[in-house]
Amino acid sequence: MGKNAFWNEFNIVFPADSLMRYTAADHINISTKKKELHPKLYNCLLGLSPVFVYAFSLSSCIHGRKVNVWSRRQQLINAMYLQSNICLQDTFPLNEISQYTLSLERVIQKAEDRLRHHNPFFTQDGLTPREVISKYRDSLWGFYKLFTNQAVRFNQQSGYPEYLEVRCIDAQECTKATVAISYLLRKIVEQLDDIWPLMTHNEDELRNNVYEATIHGEKAHIHINGNKISLPAYAQQMLENILQSDDSPYATILRERFSSPPAKIISQYLDREGDIVPLLSRCLRENKTLKEVI
Repeated sequence: MGKNAFWNEFNIVFPADSLMRYTAADHINISTKKKELHPKLYNCLLGLSPVFVYAFSLSSCIHGRKVNVWSRRQQLINAMYLQSNICLQDTFPLNEISQYTLSLERVIQKAEDRLRHHNPFFTQDGLTPREVISKYRDSLWGFYKLFTNQAVRFNQQSGYPEYLEVRCIDAQECTKATVAISYLLRKIVEQLDDIWPLMTHNEDELRNNVYEATIHGEKAHIHINGNKISLPAYAQQMLENILQSDDSPYATILRERFSSPPAKIISQYLDREGDIVPLLSRCLRENKTLKEVI
């Protein structure tokens, strides 16, 4: 995964303020291993955002409930009145990737301006907020991902291939769980033409679907080209179309994810224990999934 893999960032303190402590390992970086990402693949992955949110994501709301102990990163963003979106305005479906990177840059510039005026920490030693955050996160895309909160997004980093980044709980869980996500991407590429007609390509519909997935989780109902379907049923349908008859260990992990999403497991755990961080630390340390340690 390279120098900036998520586990190298786990549980860092940024910046040097206990109120801003958060676990930064909330992303899995999926390399496309190509010089340029094909817009159809990006649109496909963005179209699958509700499925990713349902099966993998852990946002400031875990299926409709606020989790203050866990969501330190989002609190930092909200405290500075910064907003980020799943699908940026007028960018779905994309005709070319540059549409997205330009939109992303506008979000970044707005965030940088707010940081510059609200906190002198971000202009220390004559550096710009982007440079300060990049120094602490050891990468430029560390700045990008702090201020974009999308289920799927495209990033570029000098010296590395372009890659997609999917917010998901697996990045806080264990290596084999995150590898399963990489495996899923490979299968999506293989089945791209077959699954393309099975997802919505309407931006308003997609926005609403992502909102439903984030707020209501397994109780959500979404619309695909005007047809209403329960999110768990749609997620299972898409997964089986992607995996086909695959019975590999990674396919097994993915099927477990879609039948019992981590957010559901974590919500139940929080009711009993109150703080998920020690549990996820154990998952990382022992390379076990949540299901294996609870």
